[in-house]
Amino acid sequence: MDYYVNFPVTFLAGYLDDPKRTYYWAVRYQLGWWLEEQGLDLDGAMASTGIAGQMDEQECREVYRQHRGAALVGVSLAIFLSDSNDSNEADEGELMRRLMHYACASVLGAGRAATARKVNYLLLFSRMHGRVKPYKSDDELMENGDRRITAYYTRRRRVTLLGSIAGRGIVFYARPGLRGFWITAGMGRRGGARACDPSGGDTGGAQGQAAHGGGHEGVAATGAGNGA
Repeated sequence: MDYYVNFPVTFLAGYLDDPKRTYYWAVRYQLGWWLEEQGLDLDGAMASTGIAGQMDEQECREVYRQHRGAALVGVSLAIFLSDSNDSNEADEGELMRRLMHYACASVLGAGRAATARKVNYLLLFSRMHGRVKPYKSDDELMENGDRRITAYYTRRRRVTLLGSIAGRGIVFYARPGLRGFWITAGMGRRGGARACDPSGGDTGGAQGQAAHGGGHEGVAATGAGNGA
């Protein structure tokens, strides 16, 4: 069974500066879901997900209430664990790779693991900024976006960045002449995919595979099939 952590895409804002902050609020949002939607108390929610440590029940409830109905990122528990546990040691390139994965996962959303979605780079790079609605144009992105992120918006670098998330549970497909490209969750099955810029060029063969995991301190799981 695949378990997933779901959290609002807006939590990605400022990720490069403080990734721990994103993970902190993601955990509390997820616990809040168990408390508010499943009717568990804090001990029950933590026991159900294998969480240990100090949590404030009211804080979890408030975080969830404030963001109820938000567009969500759905990340497999195993990947979430790995990313959050070494976020202090990850260099900027690795953080960018994770951010691209989260952006793709946000387009799929919680509970959309079996859904394929057509996307484009402008939407993905907007989501990397924690924006639900995309920038209106490339010019607006380049003028207002984080320069560390927009530096990857060149044709070659964005294709390479997208290709680098192979193996993190996202399968993607594009080809020269096709506007945008398609993404879906790997769902634990190996599947070939190619990442290409819509204007041509590709990253070569890539494979996506969803990860599995169990409970861990500070991490909550919603159940199977809720993300990528």
